[in-house]
Amino acid sequence: MLHKVLHVLAILSGVAAPLISASVSLSASSNSSGIKSESTNQAVALDNEEKRWLSEQGTFTLGVDPSWAPFEFVDDDGKYSGIGSGYIDLTSQRLGVDFKALPGLTWTEVIRKARLGQIDILPTIARTPKREKFLNFTKPYITFPMVIATRKDAAFVDSIAGLEGKRVGVVKGYVSQELIENDHKSVNLVLVKNLSEGLQQLSCSNSDLI
Repeated sequence: MLHKVLHVLAILSGVAAPLISASVSLSASSNSSGIKSESTNQAVALDNEEKRWLSEQGTFTLGVDPSWAPFEFVDDDGKYSGIGSGYIDLTSQRLGVDFKALPGLTWTEVIRKARLGQIDILPTIARTPKREKFLNFTKPYITFPMVIATRKDAAFVDSIAGLEGKRVGVVKGYVSQELIENDHKSVNLVLVKNLSEGLQQLSCSNSDLI
């Protein structure tokens, strides 16, 4: 039945060719093959069995990154916000179901709970082979490039090859950690809790790039 949730969340797909695509993932078995796009303001047609299943599930829990603006974040009022939240709101309207972002979790904790089956949906997550072992993914609904930030006094870096031998700040559990650990073993990772901490470490010269 979760394919109906996937159906709505996969309305749009990425059109560029960057390093990261944001998809929706569900930590339960589903089948998203054969999904076609529909008008975004149209309710999804459900049969009686699907309606009954959805009503039995109650509220779906969301695992979100609290500090990954503009893609998703928790605002000053504690509200789930960002691009991903817009897709969740649309899905709620089209399916008539409720979603609730679990509060107070770091991204590392979100991934751990998803692996344990304690979170239903991750609205904004990049697809990797490692994550495919415990999550089901929609097609990407947004695609964007990965960027490298340095201090103003640092040498210009124009590609990932420029990371070799450098201390690179990465949020623990982000897809960039997996990519670098797998393919660029000479990079010295400086793992941080969130982007704010990473930028602070960069400003204090505790890392060379982020």
